[in-house]
Amino acid sequence: MSGKRGLGKVPISAVLVVKNEERNIRRVLDSLRWVDDVVVVDDFSTDRTPDIARDWGARVFQRKMDIEGRHRNWAIAKAKHDWILSIDGDELVTPTLARTIASLMERRGWLEKETIVGINLPMRIFIGNLWVRHPGWDPAYQLRLFDRRYVRFSEEEEVHPSIVASEGKTYTLSPEEGVVLHFSYSGFSDLIRKVNAQTDLDARKRIRLGRRYSGLNAVRKFFSHFLKEYTVKGGWRAGLVGLYISFCAGLYQILTWFKMRELDMLSSLRVKAIVVLDGEVVDGDELNAVVERFLYSGYLVVVLGPEGALSFADDRVRLVVKGEVGEIKRQVEGILLEFNGVSYADSLMISGDLGLLQVAKEVGIKAVLLGEAPEENDEVLFPPDSVVSSIREILDTI
Repeated sequence: MSGKRGLGKVPISAVLVVKNEERNIRRVLDSLRWVDDVVVVDDFSTDRTPDIARDWGARVFQRKMDIEGRHRNWAIAKAKHDWILSIDGDELVTPTLARTIASLMERRGWLEKETIVGINLPMRIFIGNLWVRHPGWDPAYQLRLFDRRYVRFSEEEEVHPSIVASEGKTYTLSPEEGVVLHFSYSGFSDLIRKVNAQTDLDARKRIRLGRRYSGLNAVRKFFSHFLKEYTVKGGWRAGLVGLYISFCAGLYQILTWFKMRELDMLSSLRVKAIVVLDGEVVDGDELNAVVERFLYSGYLVVVLGPEGALSFADDRVRLVVKGEVGEIKRQVEGILLEFNGVSYADSLMISGDLGLLQVAKEVGIKAVLLGEAPEENDEVLFPPDSVVSSIREILDTI
């Protein structure tokens, strides 16, 4: 890793929290060549993200994302320096901003004298290659450069964690001093996709923290957030792009309410744990009886099989369509997130496919190998009590 021309290594740590950023990670890292220490914490990507980061020269760690604030605090604890530049895998630091940060780090005496523990950086947001000139978004400011001795992420929120300082104050850079380019969305459909994903997390957070709101308030919030974004923040000046963003701001509130109601419904099913059952390891005639037995024992049953493999009209039975392992993992993770209160210690995946059982290890549930253990058995993945010769052995223990 050589420094940018005319700019030596700056004694800070850049910390990236990433997942499946194969397309972007190299250009992000290239924009950080002036940084002395680059830490990448990967959420078990199914693409080449960690390999690319290691080849580039970053220090790479892997950890399963749980609560975002906790995850980010774990990541910054891996840094060598106390001053942290927090960057995501879809962002770039401009050369002008790099020079400004280098200058600030040369003036640490002034920062300490003024008790400045964090720097708000200007963010320039893109949808695809379209620079969003929405007045409410351009520029956006975020606390991304900070002293970890005084600043940390809140561990109360699953999504969009706030940053809290135990003491000191923050300083805000102007866009003329450099910006972070944030390629937030690959396109307009990706904006909707991320609204959908973030409202999943927000609904769970609100239920956990007791911050629910009624259906009537959801409607009010839709209009108030839409109007605030479109009028007060000047979205109307950005034409159709501003209208689309404003609509999504309102839609976020409605979706969060619906998902809170959905979680309430799912919790009433009283699912104690989840079993992910590979349909190919159970005789076709027995599958229904096996599923029924697990349901009776309080499990939500996820069957891995082809499209249309199930005929159950029960909310506690789900189908994950077999295919590429990474896609199976994504589907299983989505179901686990729906039932956030279930016991992971009692949840399990049953299969004879070692690739699928590796997914179980990655998502944090027990892997049970049905059949004979391979000669070179991974004792960590498959301890002796996790290898069974028949499904009956499992049913007899629950």
